[in-house]
Amino acid sequence: MSRSAGQGEDRIPHRSNSASDLTASSPLHPLGLQALPGESCQVPERSGFETFLADLSATFISVPADQVDSQIVSGLRQIVEYLGIDRSGFGELVTDKNKIAITHSYEVPGVPSTPRIYVEAHWPDYAAKVQEGEAFRVPEDLPAEASAEREYLAEVGLKSQFTIPLKMAGAVVGAIGFASFQSHGEWPEDLVLRLRLMGDIFNYALARKHAYEALQRANQQVRNLRKELASADQQLRAAVGQVLEHKSQELTRQQDASRTRQLLDSLKPREHEVFLLVAAGMANKQIASRLGLSLQTVKLHRGRLMRKLQLHSVAELVRLAEKAPPLPPSP
Repeated sequence: MSRSAGQGEDRIPHRSNSASDLTASSPLHPLGLQALPGESCQVPERSGFETFLADLSATFISVPADQVDSQIVSGLRQIVEYLGIDRSGFGELVTDKNKIAITHSYEVPGVPSTPRIYVEAHWPDYAAKVQEGEAFRVPEDLPAEASAEREYLAEVGLKSQFTIPLKMAGAVVGAIGFASFQSHGEWPEDLVLRLRLMGDIFNYALARKHAYEALQRANQQVRNLRKELASADQQLRAAVGQVLEHKSQELTRQQDASRTRQLLDSLKPREHEVFLLVAAGMANKQIASRLGLSLQTVKLHRGRLMRKLQLHSVAELVRLAEKAPPLPPSP
């Protein structure tokens, strides 16, 4: 439990919630009480302390999620001043690691700050006592083998520590601790009950904060998903459009080819021969000589095929010949 124990991968990311973050002119707790010099762990007057708890609870009911951490530190400061102790810290269960992390603390000037660590990684016997779920004193209630914890106590000069585990639905979900570096203190049962209530207020406020943050993350994920879906929809629409355009063009080509084939199929064999020779650029006389026909017969065939193919010029005939599908092989 050495002071260097907070270094390394098991150290908790620091939050701005220690004594150095509060001004020296910060007001005292709502009741305006302060411990006398040399006194520690005083038992506060019942009605005054209950009023303090009621005011604290009312504060956390309406506190925005982003102010929960600073309000917890303020509450710890008030209880330190109220009881006349030196330091108070709060830890919560980090569910994905199943470890308790010290997340908030307040200490009077000159007192070592509470290290931000996962308790189980550095103070295993202390962590085991927390998991038992019952309030306990340090070092009195620690087992004899708790060497790391006792080393820390000796190193920082901590004389008395009192820890109250906090539960939800019967399971330990955190702890609140109170420390004195000046003297040993007494912790009457009625005081423990009221301090546990204070810890529960912090606990439920943090649960509300975490729920709010989870909702914010979920909402952001929904927004991101909507953007991704919109982008995917645009890409899909573009891809479908391209496919449809390609299909449309292919269908048009097939229809043109089918129409061309139907037109050409309407030609008689001799008319088809004349069609091919005209498309090849031959004049009527050349065609007549090639096919052994009279010039008049070639002209007759040429006129008939032009009408059948619905053509008006040689240029149109040439373009039709270029689009014509290849003839099937002769049987």
